[in-house]
Parts: sequence; C-alpha cells; structure tokens
Amino acid sequence: TELGPMNPLGKFLAVKAIVFFSFWQSLVIAVMVKFGLLSSTLYPIDSELSAATQDFLICVEMLIFAVVHHYVFSYREFLRNPDASSGSDHVTAEPSGDFTSNLRAMVDIDDLLNDTRGTLAPILPKKRYPVYRVPPVAERNASRGSSRQSSVRGSHAGSTG
Repeated sequence: TELGPMNPLGKFLAVKAIVFFSFWQSLVIAVMVKFGLLSSTLYPIDSELSAATQDFLICVEMLIFAVVHHYVFSYREFLRNPDASSGSDHVTAEPSGDFTSNLRAMVDIDDLLNDTRGTLAPILPKKRYPVYRVPPVAERNASRGSSRQSSVRGSHAGSTG
C-alpha cells in the first residue's frame, strides 16, 4: 500500500520483460535456425543469421518497450502539488524554479557524496582525522604581531636582568 502510487509491479515487469523476452527470443531464433525453419541466402553462416535476426527484432521491440517505459517510469510521480494544505497528492506540471537553479540542482552531487559516505561508513576507519581551520588574514596578522611583541619583550626582559 505504501508503494502503490509508485506502481512497482509495472516497473518490475517492464524491466524484466526486456531481459526475459530477449533471452527467450534469442533461444527460439537459434533453435529455428538450427532446424532449418529460418534460413537465408544473405547469411550463409547460421550464427550470423541468428544474430542478425535477433538484432533486427530487438531494434523493433525497443521502440515498443520505450513507449511502455515512458508510461511506467513517468516523471509525473515526482511532481507534487504546491498546495500541501489540501492533503492531496495531486500532480502539477509547474516548474519548480528558474533554469539556472534547476540546472544547479541537477548537477549537484552532494546527495551522491552523502549516500556514498553512508554506504561506505561500515568499512571506513572509525578514527576521525583532525581538520585544521585556516584563520582569516586579520587573525593571522594579529597573532603574528602579538607573538613578535612577546618575543621582543622576553628578549628585553632577559637582557636587563
């Protein structure tokens, strides 16, 4: 029931149909060529005829499977109605932002990096490596000046005493 709106059975069948249909089709074509039910003067070698027939049929079938995949793996399930107060999950075709923000969101790999870190966390070493922060220029100059003054004071203090 939770996965119902995502149509998992349709997606599963659409992908598996390509794999299993192509496999069984190649097997049937190979058997037909072997027993002489499928022959050609264009391809004198049986394996070439079998491969050429399979390749041609897959090209034709992929057009059909592309149409099926267009409907089964629709983008519409990822679009949500901006009016969430209604409680419904209606689909809207309104763009979520301007072109540049959508392009930035498309090429952003932060989610990939976070998923990779989460996946590899069990096998990565547990020791946290120290991360050093480079202070801004103003802080560096201030710390250099105070260390010079203390070293100068220390050398003067040693010479007077």
